[in-house]
Amino acid sequence: MMNIHVDEKLLLHLESLAKVELKAEEREKLIKDISKILDYMSLIDELSVDGYEEMFTPIEENLELREDRQREFEHTDDLISLFPERESRQLKVPKIY
Repeated sequence: MMNIHVDEKLLLHLESLAKVELKAEEREKLIKDISKILDYMSLIDELSVDGYEEMFTPIEENLELREDRQREFEHTDDLISLFPERESRQLKVPKIY
């Protein structure tokens, strides 16, 4: 059974790992929220799984992959007409730096 105590020290450590900085009131709310989530998830510890085989996926049969086929898209002109901005037949988007 896992028992994780969420406190300001742990949250400050998580903030540094995530490279974020929270305000004091955000941190306090997050501590409460995470604690509630972990308390709820601890209910799983109470379940008995004796007699059940470990499972990696609920799908037991092998799925056959379909063959990849190129298909012509029939509505290209309709789609292009909906572009807010275009250059020739290409969608014009803002530059990303």
